[in-house]
Order: sequence, then structure tokens, then C-alpha cells
Amino acid sequence: MKKMEKIIVCILFCLSILASVTKVLTGFDIDEAYALAIPYRVLQGDRLFADMWEVHQTSFLLPYLFMKIFYGVVSEGTGVVLFVRIITTLIHGIVSFFVYLAVGALLRKGETGKGGTFPATLLGLGFYNFLPKWMISLDFSMQQLWFFVLYLLCLLLVLGAGKNAEKKGFRCFWGLFLAGIFLSLDVLAYPGMAVLYPVSLLLLVWGKGAGKDKGLKAAGLTAGCAASAGIFFLCIFRYMSPKDLAEAVPKVFMDGSHQYDLAVKLSLYVSQWLEVIVQAVILMAPALLLMLVLCLVWKKTVQDKSSQKEKTMDRLPAGLLFCVLFELTVSALIVLAGMFVTWGSFRLQVRYIVQFVMACFLFSLWKKEEENEKVRLCLWGLILSGTAFAGILAASNVGPSSSASYLVVGNLLFMLFTLQLAKKRGRIMQVLGTAGAVLFVVSLIMCKGFYMRNTEYVPGDITDPLQRIEEGPLAGIYVREEDYVRYTADYATIQANTTEKDQVLFMGTESLCNLYANGRPVIPTTISTPAFNEQWVEYFTLYPDKCPTIIFLAKNTVDDRDKFFAKNPFGIWIAEHYNVEYMEETSSLCMIKPREESRGE
Repeated sequence: MKKMEKIIVCILFCLSILASVTKVLTGFDIDEAYALAIPYRVLQGDRLFADMWEVHQTSFLLPYLFMKIFYGVVSEGTGVVLFVRIITTLIHGIVSFFVYLAVGALLRKGETGKGGTFPATLLGLGFYNFLPKWMISLDFSMQQLWFFVLYLLCLLLVLGAGKNAEKKGFRCFWGLFLAGIFLSLDVLAYPGMAVLYPVSLLLLVWGKGAGKDKGLKAAGLTAGCAASAGIFFLCIFRYMSPKDLAEAVPKVFMDGSHQYDLAVKLSLYVSQWLEVIVQAVILMAPALLLMLVLCLVWKKTVQDKSSQKEKTMDRLPAGLLFCVLFELTVSALIVLAGMFVTWGSFRLQVRYIVQFVMACFLFSLWKKEEENEKVRLCLWGLILSGTAFAGILAASNVGPSSSASYLVVGNLLFMLFTLQLAKKRGRIMQVLGTAGAVLFVVSLIMCKGFYMRNTEYVPGDITDPLQRIEEGPLAGIYVREEDYVRYTADYATIQANTTEKDQVLFMGTESLCNLYANGRPVIPTTISTPAFNEQWVEYFTLYPDKCPTIIFLAKNTVDDRDKFFAKNPFGIWIAEHYNVEYMEETSSLCMIKPREESRGE
């Protein structure tokens, strides 16, 4: 790398470390609480599908393993959030290093020397600072990203072997077998990723460069998926039959937030995509205006004086210039906005969708200039990134804008294409392309380390008044003052009113409260958008031995408690079995105990 490039990398690396520290130590959100509540239930003895009706329960494995180590050493939950965040940061750093190595190897394909280090470093740092849900936790979103990228790297490593792959035979098979394992783990993290399997098979069998051993490649990928799926189902069938599993799966999707009929969902998608289009047009307007001005200035100051008009025009291509200017203007807005308005990491997420579309356009330009194997590998990356996003949208209960940050790989390819194309369009375009990529990474660092994710997506940043929590699972974390009061009060209340013999039901959006009790949590699902519908009634009807000995109802979850106990299905069930007339209250919780006659039963 050149001296200036080394300085840029050094600055970005230091900012990335700083952003990691602030992300680990500050803020907390209900989605992160949900990611910890699921593996905690498994630690307490709950079984997948049999005792747990969690929508994302299959993503339990990775956080469960690390939480088991933590509880085995510490024997209590104090500081578990901080521990999991540190582990997540380390894993993300390792995967980011793999991305750096893979991009460097890709750029060196068919070329001599050690070029490509600077673009590879930028993409590695971009990946490290690009979080799907802007929280650092072992939740399903981070797992989906890691396993998808590892799957993609294994896939491209085998495909990138070119003619040598034909000679490797079963080494190619085992490489794709490993890819199949990562794909299975990706599906467990986010079931919508199952769509990757048929698309990958089509590319392996009928894609350009499939080769004579395409059957062996397809068999390797399939065998890896089948082996992983077999182990998973064998573990499930140790305690429940296939019939019981088939009956349990529909109960998982009774939570309310994942229930839509087709007409409603299609209508919702149309309105959400219309909103995306409107936002995209607004975001692209400044770049379009700036491009027109620059082209006009370029024509007046350079072209008219040039004796090689056509060559000069080719050095300022409108399409590439527009993409780079979009990257510059939107990234600058995100970097600077927090100085003037209350901002958050989820603002302007439509930019990721726009950049993915632009990546497809830039690929068509790059393909004309790079007719070699690296082009095919990047095409696979684009196709599979788009496929993964489609799978997320199909399975998610949120819209494309909220899910746009899952387009990590597509946006990294956008960076790569701008850098590669710009350096061949003259000094000015090279400077603009590099500036765009660097500023994009800086904007990701801002979203990760400066803007703070808070409960209910309340915007804020690390300059807000913060307080450090000293007790419980959140010990060591700095949160907003108003959140600090609620977290510490709820922890003290639940600790003081439960014993090790209690079966505790927490009803609210803050799933971390399931980790506060001295007893064992009993609950159908800890999802952070609880519906308290027939699912909850059915759960305790099927499992009367799990009926809670004490219920904690969060006041901010049920606005009208009288109406809730009179008309809500689960509210009626509680009123029949528990003493709702004499519940005890704190500032944020209601404590409900069984009626004496129900306790006697």
C-alpha cells in the first residue's frame, strides 16, 4: 500500500476499535434481550419445540454454548450481557479477517504481484463495522451473517480453483460438504435461508463454469446439508416423535407478530416497497444534481481544451460518477447528522437497497473489462446476497427498509466495484471512488460506535447522559438514565419476590427479565413482541405443571388492565386462576399470585 493508503487504514482501524469498545459497553435493546432469553431457557432445561414455542429457537446453539461456559464458571448471571458482547466482537473480528483474506485473494486472481491489499482492507473493515441489527450480540441476525459469509467463502474457494478443481475430485466434494454444513447452520439461524440451497444447486449444475464434476459438487453440498439436518433431527427425536414435532411447529407461529394472511402480507409489501422507492428517489436527488454540476464544470474546464475529447469523456463516466456521488453524499449525511439532530443507526437504511441495485449496474460495467474468473465469483456473490435478502423478507415480520442492513455482502461488492472501476477512469475518479469507499466505512463506524441502539428504537448516541448498571445480567453496561431506572428497579423487584422454587412468568417486551428471577422461567415464547393470545392459554393448558407461581406483568405492555383481564384470551385465563384483584404494583411492574384455591389444586 502507498503511504496515504496506510494512513487511511490506520485511522479506520483505530476508529473501528473505538467503535467496538463503545458498542460493547453502551446501550441495550429488547432484541438483544430476546437473543439471550432463548439460550437461557435451554440452560434451564427447556427443550426445543416441546417446551419452547419461540419463533427463532433454532438459533439457540451458538449463544447457548458460550452462556453454558459462563454460567459454569460464574454460576450466576451477573455480567452475562457484557460477556456475550465480547465473545461476539471477537468472532466478528475473526470472520472479518477471513473476508479480508478472501477479497485479497480474489483481486490477485490472474494477476502478478501483491495488489489488492488496500481494497481488501477497506472491505474487511467495512464488514467488521456492518451489523445487521446494529447490536453486538449472538442473535440470529449475527449468526445468519457469519454462516452465510462462511458458506459463501467455502463455495467460492472451491469454484475459484478453476481448472485445478477438476483434478481435485473428492477434495472438491469435501470443500462443498463443509459449505453445506455452514448453509445448514445459516438455515438454523434464519430459516428463510433455506432458499439458498436450490439457488446454489442451480448455479453449481447449470451456471457458467460448472465443469464436468458438477454432479460431484451438487452431491457434496447436499451431503453437508443432509448430515447437519440429520444430526439436528436426531437430537429433537430423542425426546419427541415426528408426529409431536409436526403438531408443535404450527404452535410456534401463533405468536401474532408472524401471522398474516397472503392478501394482507402482499398489500403490506406493496406499501413498504412504495415507501422504499420514495425514500430512494429523495436520497438520490442530491447525487444527481451534483453529478450534473460536475459534468458541466468538467466539460467547460477540461473537455473543451482537450485534443482527445473521446478519451477525456471516458474518464468521467456518468453512471459510475452518480454511484460514487450517492455513496459520498449519503455517507456524509449519516456522519454529520448527529451533530444537528437526534439520530440513530437505523436511519436511511434504504441506502443499502439502493447500493445493492447500483452494485448490479456496476457489475455489468466491470464485467466488460474483467472477462476472467473473478467476475464469475463476484456474480455468485451478488446472486446469493440478493437471494438471502429475499429469504429474510419472506420470513421476517418487518419491512425491506428495516431489513436492508442484511445486504452486507451486496454493499461490500458495491464498494469493490466502485474502487476497481474508478482506478481505471483517471486520477479524479480514482480519488472520488476511494473517498466514497472510505466515507462509507466511516458512516458504518458511526452507526456502530457513535449512534446507540436503545429500547424501542429510540434514537440517541453515546453523548447522551448514561449510567452504569452494577447488578444483574446487565452489570457493566452504560444505558440512558431513564432506562437505568427501569432496569435496576425491575431487577430488584423480581429478585426480591422470587425464590429458587418459584416458576416465574414475565409478561412484557423486555425479555431479559426472564433472567432476573431466582426461580425458573415458564413461558411459551420470550419474543419481544408478545401477543398474549390463545397460544399462551394453550401452552399452560397442555402443560399444567408449568403454571407460574408468580406473574410479573409489565405495565407498558398492557395499557388497560381491566379490559385485558376481561377480554384478552390469556388475560381471562389469568383472572380465573390468579388473584388479579389484589396484585401488588411498582412503578413498572404488577405482581400477580395464584388464588389460594388454584394453588391447592
